[in-house]
Amino acid sequence: MKYLIYPLLTLALTLHSQTVSQSWEFTEDGITGFTDLISEEGTNATFLGTDTVANDGGFTISRGAGNSGDVSLGGSFSEANTSSLTLSITLASMNVGTAGGTNDFFKVNLRNDASNTRYGGISLTEHTAGLRLIADKGDQTTAVAGVAVGAPSTSAITYGITYDFLNDTYTTWIGTPTSDQSTWSNRFNANYTGAWNIGTNVMDSVQWSISDFANANVAVIDQVQISTTPVPEPQAYASLVGILVLGAALLRRFRS
Repeated sequence: MKYLIYPLLTLALTLHSQTVSQSWEFTEDGITGFTDLISEEGTNATFLGTDTVANDGGFTISRGAGNSGDVSLGGSFSEANTSSLTLSITLASMNVGTAGGTNDFFKVNLRNDASNTRYGGISLTEHTAGLRLIADKGDQTTAVAGVAVGAPSTSAITYGITYDFLNDTYTTWIGTPTSDQSTWSNRFNANYTGAWNIGTNVMDSVQWSISDFANANVAVIDQVQISTTPVPEPQAYASLVGILVLGAALLRRFRS
């Protein structure tokens, strides 16, 4: 009986699970001048120049400052069709030299291409005490910080932000969305639950942004990935309820 119940539960979870919309794997394969910034889904993300250092674990940014144009997310995401969206970034390393300034950062923005509007994003930013992970509320002038403070440099790190479109909230994290592995101190505002109505905005593109990396600062990108969870259709909700009811009935019969 358990061999029937487990597949039913797996199917139920699948109806409300995240799927990858875009994933850029910045794999250089030891090639200096690496330029292949095509996502796994075929979307080009070139703007960073060419990889200036081989065999360092990812794509080494070779420009000092600037913003890219909008790069497609492979769909248009809002509360009408999406319950959550996760932006995940893996850096092989980042080094801003010495702590003390607040100008150096690597940032990924989530935007709407047609309206030229930034609705969110996250950056690893130089801070007076080291590095700070900052979530951006979009075009509002006040950024909302998530995690601080590390050293002015870091080795391999995965961090990101998960937006709950239906409840107008977000959560910043280090490690994975469900298991924050941050060892940094002074967590503040990592979970945002204010009156920011992100759900009515439509995100359809991503933008890369970097500042002041001309002074021997280094950011090495390993991966950028966007995953989304759809809003189930009414028939999907009915199917989910039916699966759970069937599973519960089978479990009671199995135990009796």
